[in-house]
Amino acid sequence: MINAILEWLHIIAVLIWIGGMFYTLFILKPTLSILEDKKAKFMEKIMDKFFPFVWVSIILLFITGGVKAKYFIHYPLFNLKLFIYFIMIIVFSYIYFGLYKKLKTTENKAIYF
Repeated sequence: MINAILEWLHIIAVLIWIGGMFYTLFILKPTLSILEDKKAKFMEKIMDKFFPFVWVSIILLFITGGVKAKYFIHYPLFNLKLFIYFIMIIVFSYIYFGLYKKLKTTENKAIYF
């Protein structure tokens, strides 16, 4: 029962994180051209709502993946999953601590995602 709950939480966290990134990159960002001068403010408001979910997903993935790692550590795909997790954290860190923080502190909002 506990393994099923951990697996469910793990999958939900992945869906939130990757699904949100997919939606933002391939659906939301291309359609922002219709907003013209308000696109940076709009993107800032969306990221204000989305990033807390990403932080929770990162923590959940770390915990659930860590608990379940003892069962899968010898599988070849485990290392691939771990590599992808760290690459995604690096990309998210660049977006959050770089682009997003710059967007929030810039007066003219000329930086777009």
